[in-house]
Amino acid sequence: MEILSFDIIGKFAHFRKFYGNNSALTYSIPPRTTITGILAAIAGLDKESYYLDLNSEKLDIAVFSTSAIKKVFYRLNTLMIKGLKDFRGRLGHTQTPFEVISGYKIDHDFVKYTIYLRNKESEVYQQIKEHLLNRKPIYSLYLGLAGFLAWIENPSILRAEEKFADQQIVELDSTANAKQVSQIFFEQKEKFDFVEEEKLPADFDTERRVIKFNDLIFTLGGKKLNVRISGRYYVLNNEKKIQFML
Repeated sequence: MEILSFDIIGKFAHFRKFYGNNSALTYSIPPRTTITGILAAIAGLDKESYYLDLNSEKLDIAVFSTSAIKKVFYRLNTLMIKGLKDFRGRLGHTQTPFEVISGYKIDHDFVKYTIYLRNKESEVYQQIKEHLLNRKPIYSLYLGLAGFLAWIENPSILRAEEKFADQQIVELDSTANAKQVSQIFFEQKEKFDFVEEEKLPADFDTERRVIKFNDLIFTLGGKKLNVRISGRYYVLNNEKKIQFML
């Protein structure tokens, strides 16, 4: 079985949480919807079509937070607009909290995620694969927001073997599907602040409405996720183990 992998790297990232209204909170990892947008930019896919071409039924996606990251709040000085006729912000400015992901040391650290892809029925997978392996994306890449520029490194084709766990302990180099996890294991020397659980948007319809979510458990900073799971996972080149988002 073929798995296509690559790293996406940038200086800063922001993946806005869908339920945020008065402040811009960010997920720690890119949601599936963000990753499909990145893939569409790589292959130059039409904005109105890729929602269906890259949905969960046609393409499997896994993600891993490879680098150590931190979140910092900044204040954005934006125009205060009230009413349909006020587009110049006559009332002045307002400051909005805005959360940004970065490396621990901004002067030389980067934000890095490893993405894994497995084609099921996507007709545009070959386009994505060609542009990835040649490192020639059609459009510029961003980590969530325009301005947070990103680039591709280490595009690779891996061989994978499908496994099925029945309440077995597996060390994952990816997120885990929360509904399939019955236990998380920690070493005593480790702190507990690097594991998160989130509900993230997975698929859009053609009007960009979220129609599916992923419930995921994941680590940060390149740490493996040691869990007891039931369900499918994949062994890559007899080494790393990953689980695709359901």
